[in-house]
Amino acid sequence: MTSTEQLLAERYGRGPKASVAKNRRWIYVFGALALIAFTIWALAAASTSGNAVAVVSSVSKPFGKSGFEVSGTVSRPAGGVVRCALQVQALDFSVVGYREITLGAGVTSFDERVFTIAPGVSASVTHCWLQ
Repeated sequence: MTSTEQLLAERYGRGPKASVAKNRRWIYVFGALALIAFTIWALAAASTSGNAVAVVSSVSKPFGKSGFEVSGTVSRPAGGVVRCALQVQALDFSVVGYREITLGAGVTSFDERVFTIAPGVSASVTHCWLQ
């Protein structure tokens, strides 16, 4: 140890090696807590993903000047009623048509019309959920 290190150790009542070991111990503690928290989050996320409803495919085409026809297929866990939100957007991305549909327990595909209040350029299934 140099004289500066000795002077500081005497002034503050500890050696330089003690503080490094103490900091390393806290790093290990916080690392272990972060690993435990991540593991709990990953297990929770994995257990809830089995109940998710997903849109497998959707196709839309305009009909007349008053709306769009939207067809699609959903995947979901067995049983349960599913609701899906369909929307039509204008060129400026404003929503000009909206409709919610209900799919029964055994139904996985749909073919629905969504009427609009103004000319639309695209239609899509925004999301589906278990009811």
